[in-house]
Amino acid sequence: MTDHVARPERAASSPRVDELRQLDRDAYQAAEARRREQNHRDDVLGLALPLERCPAAHPDDPSPCGGPVVVTVLDRHNAGVNGCEHHGARLLASVDGARVYPLPAAPGGAAIRVFKRADTLRPFAWETPDGGEHQ
Repeated sequence: MTDHVARPERAASSPRVDELRQLDRDAYQAAEARRREQNHRDDVLGLALPLERCPAAHPDDPSPCGGPVVVTVLDRHNAGVNGCEHHGARLLASVDGARVYPLPAAPGGAAIRVFKRADTLRPFAWETPDGGEHQ
């Protein structure tokens, strides 16, 4: 008896598969070049967003983070994401059945502030002209 698992050798790649891989690499490189060019234009115009935002920030939400990551927002299935107070509130307002919890190192009242702020926002606040504020 052997103490290893026999694995088949990797199949040789066909020319078509190699061609598709090259096309994929070319498309990726072209997209990266376009992204870098757009970021350069945004930097020149002063429109660039911070390079990194908290995990709770929606990709379509252009607003910057409102401080450090201090809360966790959980949905009804206990899937969660950490976020700053600003994006945590926007996420909480947008997800049905969501709830918010402070992280261990969060300042006192962070989750309560997020909860109260979410109560003043419409879902998907970044898609409304007034920023999602209830009138």
